[in-house]
Amino acid sequence: MTRISFENVSWEYRTGEGLAISNVDLDIESGSFIGITGPSDAGKSTFCRLVPGYIPHYFDGDLEGSVRVGGREVSEASIGELAERVGMLFENPFDQLTGASTTVIEEVAFGLENLGLERETIVERSVESLRRVGIEELIDRNPQRLSGGQSQRVALASVLAMAPDVLVLDEPTSQLDPHGAEAVFEIVAGMKDQGYTVIVVSQRLDRLTPHLDRLLVIDEGEIAHDGTPQEVFTTPGVEEVVDVPQSVRIGRRLREEEYVDSGGIPLTVGAAIEELRPQIESAADGGSAATADPVAEVERSANDPRVAFENVHHVYEGV
Repeated sequence: MTRISFENVSWEYRTGEGLAISNVDLDIESGSFIGITGPSDAGKSTFCRLVPGYIPHYFDGDLEGSVRVGGREVSEASIGELAERVGMLFENPFDQLTGASTTVIEEVAFGLENLGLERETIVERSVESLRRVGIEELIDRNPQRLSGGQSQRVALASVLAMAPDVLVLDEPTSQLDPHGAEAVFEIVAGMKDQGYTVIVVSQRLDRLTPHLDRLLVIDEGEIAHDGTPQEVFTTPGVEEVVDVPQSVRIGRRLREEEYVDSGGIPLTVGAAIEELRPQIESAADGGSAATADPVAEVERSANDPRVAFENVHHVYEGV
């Protein structure tokens, strides 16, 4: 499979607004699932554009350092050559769809046709990629008559159909509701399990981080934090540049209030609730809990970390 390396990489667009990426030096192991987050205009999209070679071959500017994909120097390979290994999904699906297809399956098959594959193979891979993103029922729909979320899934299916080794997804759930976002993250996590190298930019860390091997925080063009999600979220000051997931905020408060012993910070609200369950249920069995079903009370408030913590606090006050 494909390893990616950045060696002292800096990039400045020709617009003259300064370095978009500065002194980036890191390796991404083959088969890993990498999340990227950070403030707006921090350099996240620029980082993504470097991997499939859109920088420096499409965007105009000055590149310093070396980016290698599978041992191939990006600056020395064409976008077409890199496309055999790297598939990228843009934040806006309408920037990715051809606009020339009359059906969804034609849209997904477009890239495969350019590879000169046999018709049977094209149809099989196109249908399978639509099935994997959960929109096979749209196979004959006109791509121009889809919702933003449906268009995003069609764009993702088009990328998956090309069977790249590396998937780069720049805010792939920007057009999706929470349920759709979770479905996309599950699909992408499944690709990682099959050995693909996956890079995802997202601000929806509540849904992304449980799947990640590694989280990068980019701020002002530099890698500000790099580690497992738990390592990053427990770094002092990280909340100044990252919207820390509610599960982490709840976990921190519970430890500060000494309701839970120190240990790994939970990455999902479900995990936060589970670490509380033995204490709460034990108290409930003893007849001293403030509510008949305290765990359910916390679960019902899971979408609001402040309310969730208040409910947890309420339960413990009654113990």
